[in-house]
Amino acid sequence: DSNIFSHLRAWNVQRPMTVMEEVSPKTLSGEPSSHSDFDRTKWGGMYDDDDDEVATEAGTEAGTDVGTEVETCSMADSAISTEPPDNSRGMVIKSQADQLFKSGMLKEAAQAYTLALRDMPTNATLFNNRSLVFHRLGKFELALADGASSAKMLTRNVEASVDDKWIQTLAKAFYRQAAALSGLQRHKQSVNMCRKGLKVQPNEHGLTAMLRKGLDHIHTAESLAVLWTNQILEAETPALMSTRDGKILKPVHPEEIRLGKAGLTQHLKQVISGRESETRNQVALSYSLGKKLLRHQMAAYRAWAYLEAECPEQALKDAKLAVAWSKTKLNPDGWERALYIQALALEQCDEKTDMHTIELCPIGQDDRKYALHCSTTTAGVISMRRAFELNPDNEDFVVQLKRMVRKLPEDQRKVLLTEGADGLVDYLEEEKWKNAPECLKPRPKYYYYYEWMKDRIYEHFPELPGPVMDKLLSTDASELDLLLQYPQAIKGQTEEYLEVYRKEGGKYLQTYRTPTLSWDEVKAMKGAGTTGLALGYNAPGEGHLAGEKDTNHALVGGGGDGRLTESERLGLPAATTLPPDMLRDRDHVTAATEKHHQRLLEGKVDSAEGGRQAAILASAKNAALEAANAKQFLTDQMQQGSGDLDGID
Repeated sequence: DSNIFSHLRAWNVQRPMTVMEEVSPKTLSGEPSSHSDFDRTKWGGMYDDDDDEVATEAGTEAGTDVGTEVETCSMADSAISTEPPDNSRGMVIKSQADQLFKSGMLKEAAQAYTLALRDMPTNATLFNNRSLVFHRLGKFELALADGASSAKMLTRNVEASVDDKWIQTLAKAFYRQAAALSGLQRHKQSVNMCRKGLKVQPNEHGLTAMLRKGLDHIHTAESLAVLWTNQILEAETPALMSTRDGKILKPVHPEEIRLGKAGLTQHLKQVISGRESETRNQVALSYSLGKKLLRHQMAAYRAWAYLEAECPEQALKDAKLAVAWSKTKLNPDGWERALYIQALALEQCDEKTDMHTIELCPIGQDDRKYALHCSTTTAGVISMRRAFELNPDNEDFVVQLKRMVRKLPEDQRKVLLTEGADGLVDYLEEEKWKNAPECLKPRPKYYYYYEWMKDRIYEHFPELPGPVMDKLLSTDASELDLLLQYPQAIKGQTEEYLEVYRKEGGKYLQTYRTPTLSWDEVKAMKGAGTTGLALGYNAPGEGHLAGEKDTNHALVGGGGDGRLTESERLGLPAATTLPPDMLRDRDHVTAATEKHHQRLLEGKVDSAEGGRQAAILASAKNAALEAANAKQFLTDQMQQGSGDLDGID
């Protein structure tokens, strides 16, 4: 160790020696100095290279501005070195340098890091650490040179070195250069260096803090306006290898209203003035992600510029895009400033153009099947209210909302103030369908069928429990329609459900089943006009008559074989008759009706006590008796009057 200083003086380290010449040999030989009182035996091996964290030291100058900046940078130092890990001499000197720095002995630490570089000349962490020491000493040019050397060394052999440690060390190299440039008051270059580091490690809070500091120094309203103008114009340029009109933003059409660079800068300066801090934050947000200005930011600021230029239609297009592009899973409501610009654009469209209504909620939004339209004024107030809800402390939003809300009708104003923007949208939706014609109102499937059936049921039973009504409506449509045609039938069915409901409750009623109407029940309700056959009936020869009657070809439209019948050939007068199939059906109906009535009169139909079937059969029996009595009465009357035709009245 006694020869370390002589080796240092003999080695051309490519760095000025003004700092190191002032260091005494005793400082690097291991003897205690007046600056600190630590033991030489504790120097070596105190910190492993993986745990090296010079940026979080507790040195004597930790309270300075630069020290605070360094402490905010949480990037760990990593030794990207081609030397073997057991290079004990270089690592021992590095550990001694770390201890010197932590003890506030900055000049000695700088010289020790230089000695360590003698043995490990490709260790980027040593350059970063020495850059920090030079920064603390106020030697910003030297700090900048060391940071640049570290970055150059790391990027020289990228393919073989890229890993997490490489990323952290390279990001810290850019941070050290940015801090040095900030110390030299070269803030614009400092911002650019931070952007390089954030591309390597996005959202690193130390680089982000340094970036914001640089932006605070260089970005006035005018410089911010120039920045946004350049980014917007670049976004409008045609994209190579693409059919899109612009890389990010579609150029404004028609060209007559398109703003040039000077006009765009002038209008942006007007809107940014007084809002410099917010605009810088937006720039820092995009830069911290390792990107240029984000797409929704450029669309919003272009909309703002065209709003100042009194082109509300173009402003509205860009503002709507900005709102849509700013929505994410983490921020589903969008960017409040874009909503603010959209609100002002809607207001201008209502005042200066013929656009007085707008689609507030398109089809598909929130699973909508129908679009919702409203006045542009109402849509503007809703947009401003959403911006206010996202950031109620913004003075712009408060002032404009108070002014715009006065334009709403009284009922809408009350809803907006009490229930917010979403409440007003729901209110507008209700009003829309309340005043719409019935044929246009959205209804669920079978809505009108159920409403019709309810009205028919209420004619018989004005008050029914909900479960009973639901049970009746779940009946087969044709069966329910048939029951409703006969009061006794629907009465019996309803009373059956009511009794089950009273005894077992609604849940049991849902699973309660009644047999489908039997053929006998259907015939009992329909009476003599019933046609068809019972299920399972398969009589032999069904569909054929034993003696086929002569067919009147003229009556059936020439449906035979085209020849005349015998009566027609002879020219004899023939009474008009029905076709054979209709004659057959008539005969069957007549025979079945008479047989059915006879069975009813004889009391041969089995019926259960109570319920639907009993009610139906009892009603049918009474009807059959009344019909038989009426038929007998008519027969008697005809017989009594048959002999009076030759007499005197």
